[in-house]
Amino acid sequence: MFTRRNGFIALILAVLVIAIAAIMILMADSEDEDAETLEQAPAAQSGTPTAITPATGATAVPSTFILAEVTEPDPREENPTLASANDYYGFAWQMFMYVNQPYIIFVGGSLTRWEAWQASTDIYLPCGARPADYNTEEPPALPEEVKPLLPEGVEYARPMLFTDKFLESTIEIDGETLVDTNGNPIRFEVRMNPSTVNTVMTNGFYNRDNQVAYFNSSRNDFQFAPESLEVKASWRQLLPSDDASRYYVNYGYYYDQQGNPVVIKVGLTGLHITSKFLPNWIWMTFEQVDNQTMTTAPLVDPIPPDVQQVNDTVHNNLPATSIWRYYNLRGVQTEFAINGQPTILANTQIETQFQESSSCITCHGLATIGASSDGRLGFFDFFASDFRAFVGGLEGQTFYATDDTEVFFNGVNAFAQQSGRVRYKQLDFVWSLKEAQSPSMCNQ
Repeated sequence: MFTRRNGFIALILAVLVIAIAAIMILMADSEDEDAETLEQAPAAQSGTPTAITPATGATAVPSTFILAEVTEPDPREENPTLASANDYYGFAWQMFMYVNQPYIIFVGGSLTRWEAWQASTDIYLPCGARPADYNTEEPPALPEEVKPLLPEGVEYARPMLFTDKFLESTIEIDGETLVDTNGNPIRFEVRMNPSTVNTVMTNGFYNRDNQVAYFNSSRNDFQFAPESLEVKASWRQLLPSDDASRYYVNYGYYYDQQGNPVVIKVGLTGLHITSKFLPNWIWMTFEQVDNQTMTTAPLVDPIPPDVQQVNDTVHNNLPATSIWRYYNLRGVQTEFAINGQPTILANTQIETQFQESSSCITCHGLATIGASSDGRLGFFDFFASDFRAFVGGLEGQTFYATDDTEVFFNGVNAFAQQSGRVRYKQLDFVWSLKEAQSPSMCNQ
């Protein structure tokens, strides 16, 4: 995590957030106009925003989806010299506003840019099947049995579970379940922008067998494009007694253990954002400000003062009506270590139980594939005296294959035994690839 106290950079950031504020005001005006257009003349879709064309054979539900006018600039285009400017906190806030811009509007609500991306489970299908319409922006059709459950005036709800058979989206990566003060589980999802999806599809990595074939080949060059983005979001169910005005809100549905659909109102509690803007990606994480009072997640590592100073500056320059004033940047990570000390970055909603040993860049540096019998490297050090994840640089550390053989990072995108035998190849920091299944998993 970077610590920046340079006054010149702070001045640049102040100017930057004022610009964001002006854009947000314009965006709010645009949203009001779009909503009015939908209510008064839903059939009129000429000009900007533009209508989305449903995929062949798909049914557009609700009847009217339109693309919102783009008001937030892509910070990767606005900051081509970010690495030399070192304004990582300002970049993170710009990226947060960019991915959270209203993108798809429908009667009664909207989806942000990242919510319109493909969910990981839209790409990694059962039995390693190839996704059909992986490049469409059309949101998933709403099941008929869900429609009667929607609140009056709301025409759409998002699927909130990875699958209707297992409650995988309520489980953190350490296997634990976080609950809010009402006793309801926090729910998670992973989404990828089109560039990330296209790389997965081009390499056939939606199928685990193709990942294993890559390991068995002479190739060792797998990389995502610099435009790639991925997010992981956490949501809590909002009850009538909760103050929804402090959350980014949407409606979602899931199926209970009896197979019955349930529609819930949800508020965003956390958002990991990672961008291939830098070779080892840039890792950014945000949280809703009430998480320690409204969920059971403790705050082990407070937000550093320099980061909170940036948060305060951004909040003060956002419109008074902006919901994003209730969200904080927790930090940014771009290096494994600084001055020999491992960098740490945790989100209390996503790495609840191991905040002291949470390093996004180290964990994702272990995103790998081995031979069919070897699986993947783990990101927790099960040989440590206490429960912790790996932190710091990959070089010089000891990791363990599935048979407990010691392996080491060889410096060229792979992990090998002392003998030099390669046991795992890196998958460019993207752990969602582990969700890929194999056709053989369905033949057992």
